Amino acid sequence: MFKENKNNTKNTNLFILKKKLIRDDEILFLNGHEEEHFSQLLASLALVFSPLELTIRHTLLSESFLLDLVIVAIMRYLLLSTVLLFILFQVKAINLALNGASYDNLLSVDADGSTTLQCEVINNTAAESLMWYRGSQQVNVSAVNSVNSSTICLPKVTPDDDQVSYTCLLQRDTNVKRSVLINVNYEPILTGETYLAIQEGQKAVLTCEVKANPAADMAWKKNGRLVNFPDRVEQRMSGNSWTLTITKAVKSDAANYTCVAAPTGSAEKTLMFRLDVSDRDPGLPVEAIGGAVVVGTLIIIFGLVARRDKIFKGCKCRRD
Repeated sequence: MFKENKNNTKNTNLFILKKKLIRDDEILFLNGHEEEHFSQLLASLALVFSPLELTIRHTLLSESFLLDLVIVAIMRYLLLSTVLLFILFQVKAINLALNGASYDNLLSVDADGSTTLQCEVINNTAAESLMWYRGSQQVNVSAVNSVNSSTICLPKVTPDDDQVSYTCLLQRDTNVKRSVLINVNYEPILTGETYLAIQEGQKAVLTCEVKANPAADMAWKKNGRLVNFPDRVEQRMSGNSWTLTITKAVKSDAANYTCVAAPTGSAEKTLMFRLDVSDRDPGLPVEAIGGAVVVGTLIIIFGLVARRDKIFKGCKCRRD
């Protein structure tokens, strides 16, 4: 900012050159006959070097001192400009674009469809080599397909590609990279052990493994119908496992159970399970076993008592 204040003295004006972030003002004196010339010069400097605030109030300073001041200011701003240019160069330094995007992004693809990933070098001044990774595994590309621009094709996307990242990297500086996360849309896939046989009173657990993107609504049917299961029956989703647990099965629990996945906007997917519940194995009677053990023990004891004379007589003969 440039201000001019005049007092009643004709021959003198006071110039104060005030720098921002400087502790004290610096008072500069200029010879009276040079006043007009350097007033214009200081005004020009004030316009060029905006961080400097110049206020004209009083007089007398040598031209050489002011010239030195101008040189210092110019050198300071040249240095500042160099730093700014260096920063701008770094900001606009070599970068990568993946499928036209200069940022990491998400790519949605339908299962069994195909897609192409194209990586390009931007702001480069020479030939740059590129390389690819699928997750943590490197993807081999030809030398011709790796200079400044590189393309990989996914001819048939499968559910195994869901949530897998593909990353393009600058070979000479792997910190320069760009990634895309593949989002595969596919209908529910149901798997599991479809037959279970237990005895009455045992726990029955039917497990339906489900994979779907987007997630599907899940349900269990008994003999083809949705039912309200009793308290001893629990339906639960844990990870990718949709389970039906019967804590103490009874004969009436034997049935066909259907795992149902209902995706939004698509037909239901089902997987049928069979549960058989047999009578409880009676096993060996505990009372009979206990009685037999007691009887056997008594027989042995009575036999030893009945033969005690012969046993002792034999021992006596051996001692003689």
